[in-house]
Amino acid sequence: RVILPVRVYRGKTVALTGRALLKEDSPKYLNSKETPHFNKTNVIYGLYESLQHFGATQLERLIIVEGQFDVIAHHIIDMPAGGVMGSSLSIQQLRLIKRYTSHATFVFDPDTAGHKAMMQTCALLLEALTDADVRYDIVVLVDDDPHTLITTQPEAYKAALGEARPWLDVLIDNIPGVDRIDTEAGQIEYATA
Repeated sequence: RVILPVRVYRGKTVALTGRALLKEDSPKYLNSKETPHFNKTNVIYGLYESLQHFGATQLERLIIVEGQFDVIAHHIIDMPAGGVMGSSLSIQQLRLIKRYTSHATFVFDPDTAGHKAMMQTCALLLEALTDADVRYDIVVLVDDDPHTLITTQPEAYKAALGEARPWLDVLIDNIPGVDRIDTEAGQIEYATA
């Protein structure tokens, strides 16, 4: 495993995370046990490093991904990124995002887990969004995870980021069982589902 420090946004190391190098090793990521100082739902992996390298106090755009290697790959191509450490986005992480950027782009893997994480993120934004100070958008990759695409086709990855869609549009397009939410019949179907 490659062992990496987990730092809070002020720079203090609160835990370690280990990433398996072989596909057959499980789990893929292994984190320190949670303590009063470390709870992975309170930390955005790589936020401290992004602030130090790209903004110090405020980031123009922050890419939010799932894994630590995804974050590191972004830093290699000079893009600020943070990771939710393999869990779904929490309200505490959303507060950190709102504090340090005015534009957050969530990038999800093109698999079932990625789709589930995308829907959970949209649901959290729907419940917790009380202002319009931050622009949130979403990219769902077609074939690869961010780390693989960045390391093999960085220009294709950057092009995918350019196609980011507003989170509410993504949510509406992925509501199960409703074909047309923009019609009166579709709205009634959604409201009564």
